[in-house]
Amino acid sequence: MKSRLKITLSVIFMFGLAACNGAGNGNLSDDGGYSSSGGQGTNDYFPDDDANPSMSDDSGGEGSSTTVSNPTLIIDTKNASILFTRDNDHDNFKKIANNEERSIIRVVGGTTNEDGTTTESPRVNQFIQGPNGEISMALSGSIDLDNMDCSVLYNDGSSETPECLVDNSQYSISGTPKFDNAGNVYYYAYDQTNKYQTIVKRSPLTGQSTNILNENINIYQWNVHPNGTVFMTGSANGKSFFRKLTPNGSLENIVSAGTSVGGFIFVDRNHLIYSSSYTMLLTIDGEDEGKTEAIVPSISVDLGTAQRDSDGRIYGMQSHQKIYSAYPGVPYEVRLGMDYITSYKIIDQTLFAVGEIGTSPVFMKTYLNTHEDSVNLIEGIEIEIYKYTVADEFIYFDGLRFSDNKVIFGKINLNNGAITEVDALESEFLQMESRSSPYDATYSDVDDLRLELDNEFTMESVSYDAFNLITDAREILNLENIHPGHLAIGSETDLYFFDIQSDSPALVSRDSVDNSGTNPDEYQMVVSNNNLYYSADHCDLHVADISDINHISSSVYNSSACWSSFVGFAGFAVTQGILFSSISNNEMAMTDLSGVKDYSKAQYTDYHTGEKHNLEDVYSAYSHMRVEENNSSLLYSFDAFGQLHIFDVSRPDDITLLSAFEVCDYCPSIKQSEVYGNYIYAPDDGDMYIINTSDKTHVYTESEVNTFMYDIVSMKGIDDYLFVLTNSAMTVFDISNRTYPIPVQTRKLVATARTFTVVKEDFGYRVFVGGDDGIETLLLTKN
Repeated sequence: MKSRLKITLSVIFMFGLAACNGAGNGNLSDDGGYSSSGGQGTNDYFPDDDANPSMSDDSGGEGSSTTVSNPTLIIDTKNASILFTRDNDHDNFKKIANNEERSIIRVVGGTTNEDGTTTESPRVNQFIQGPNGEISMALSGSIDLDNMDCSVLYNDGSSETPECLVDNSQYSISGTPKFDNAGNVYYYAYDQTNKYQTIVKRSPLTGQSTNILNENINIYQWNVHPNGTVFMTGSANGKSFFRKLTPNGSLENIVSAGTSVGGFIFVDRNHLIYSSSYTMLLTIDGEDEGKTEAIVPSISVDLGTAQRDSDGRIYGMQSHQKIYSAYPGVPYEVRLGMDYITSYKIIDQTLFAVGEIGTSPVFMKTYLNTHEDSVNLIEGIEIEIYKYTVADEFIYFDGLRFSDNKVIFGKINLNNGAITEVDALESEFLQMESRSSPYDATYSDVDDLRLELDNEFTMESVSYDAFNLITDAREILNLENIHPGHLAIGSETDLYFFDIQSDSPALVSRDSVDNSGTNPDEYQMVVSNNNLYYSADHCDLHVADISDINHISSSVYNSSACWSSFVGFAGFAVTQGILFSSISNNEMAMTDLSGVKDYSKAQYTDYHTGEKHNLEDVYSAYSHMRVEENNSSLLYSFDAFGQLHIFDVSRPDDITLLSAFEVCDYCPSIKQSEVYGNYIYAPDDGDMYIINTSDKTHVYTESEVNTFMYDIVSMKGIDDYLFVLTNSAMTVFDISNRTYPIPVQTRKLVATARTFTVVKEDFGYRVFVGGDDGIETLLLTKN
């Protein structure tokens, strides 16, 4: 780059700093591979240590020391829009400000070096910005500054002359320095005098450096809370530990000796999360200090890659394949569509990710907490992005252009996507960030992040006296199409009908049920015409005439065999794996599908080939069925092997198979699904398949997301929301983008849940959840 560089810059933003993993004692992970001090939520993670030399690295052939005879070092970072270091220039600490490139460090009054060359500005391998305008700079080697063999420079933001932060004769530094809110600087180093690794604290008031760790311990990860408390994982005497060191010098164990902690990150003033056997939330200050609780559901992201958005939400990478919103709330995947993620950076509410799709390099941008698809900023141009930052409406970057094998420095206009090459480089930058007023983003500046985040709903639990007589609930059905404002609730012993039109539900009728053979996990109810059909034991089918909701009567039909599920529509009940049964006119007649009485040989016609097949070939004892609410002639069936079959059953004596589709190689756990418009939501062992059924003869999986829910018992779509019930919680997903469910609210339940229904209200929704202890009612008020 040349000083002739002209760039228009106006409003300046402050973003965090990329950092490197420390070398230290061989197992030091520093703060997990990212810098938690510096700018607002932009700590970049770089898995390749070679691209981020440690502070003790002497790369570049500069030698271990440059002798300077009493120079005056002037540092100038004022009005800088971008700070950066280059690896192909000795005087490499630069800035772009006032439309041109300038050096940040200048040597004034320097003399000739021992080898006869003129003194030059020291080379900076990395830099870190503090909360009050401070800056520290790690050098590739060291210089003789004020009679000290200096490897790290420090500037307090007010003086032009930097000080020596680390004297090589005293300490050999590893990893990245950190700041607390008082401006104290902390770094991990080897004490040359006492011969052990330690964390050093330097006071900006006195300039004094103090060892705050004793010998005989190994540190794996450490970080400084802005209040000056140092948290660290490591080992001593052969046992792992997770400890904190308070500003007054007291040391405390956080977990019991020997407990392995994989990583941690601060989430707000009073909490951090750490990974152990589970992902745990630890209260580190306030009334409940020391309290731990498991985060459920948890997610196994590498906390060393964790970053936060401007709302304080924590995101993390998993195996360089996916990025998830990890805390708080139910985790969900940030949809990027990438095959490999090299690095990512969160700036405010925007996530940028570098990596590959197939064999092509991509630079993806997506807005968090929205349903917008991600965008490739370098679409059609193959550039392997290395470092990047944002200032004003531009992204500045360097990267390798494949077309001519050149490393370029360029900018992308975020308003129109235009890519402009600024200059060609010999090699990539070491670091590149933007700067304005410093901001410490080590944590969210609130007491409890969970209480501060905006939710689409306020969810509260209410209790209704009318439900107290129900000691258990196996199935709940909203009778909105027959008797609006009424519920049918089935228990092991009774069938209840409630009027829920007022603020206080009222029991209107009740009928006893013979459930001597009930399997409580498989209770089901369907409505056809004016009849309610319910299965008490999946062998006997009960029918209740509900034409008069205040006076019901029921009877039992015996079946020749049992079934795994059944659905009702258009006057028919379909019992999975058995037969189609006419249940019109209060009569139950077995439909002879194949002209014979052997229902195992019932046949259907393949829509695509016209061939006849036995129905039993696609019906399995572990199947799951759904019908489409607005189309009573379609039946959706999942078998035990991940196969979805869509049947036209408008004529039960002439069934047509419209589509047979393999959802996945082996999906035995699809026991629930929801047919909603032209999509089917089908969960399986934590994943949810979103199947496009716009063309019923050619269906396909349009997307797959990880819900981290392994015990889903029921689902229902209403408006732009998907309500998902597990046996312990209710979660609401926003599905305004049908292929990208995002969890917007969740609530743990009092008792084990088995069933639920949703009733739409003017204020939002009422959710009635049934389980072992009766009925729990949730009110969801739209914010």
